Amino acid sequence: MNMVSNRAQQLYERLWRSCTGTLEERIAAFMLLHAERPCGPKLLKIHMKELAGIVGCNRTSVSTVLKAMQEKGWLSMRRGEVEIPQLEKIAAAFPPKG
Repeated sequence: MNMVSNRAQQLYERLWRSCTGTLEERIAAFMLLHAERPCGPKLLKIHMKELAGIVGCNRTSVSTVLKAMQEKGWLSMRRGEVEIPQLEKIAAAFPPKG
């Protein structure tokens, strides 16, 4: 019961973190918010147009930022998928605020 309660508190706290800042910060926050654990490989099945709507920007800007993140080695993109080999790299680059 204690483990379930602790996990619920951790997830609830994530919802209250600020998701403002640069587009790269908002995309990273989205990725971290939707991962149960902020480590290890992840596969995010989402189209850029959908991600753009979620982070409040246009598809072209999202594409540019994702390509920059890909050049840093944080992720790789395929049609309708974003593969993240090590989510902890993104978590380390964007520590939680507040």
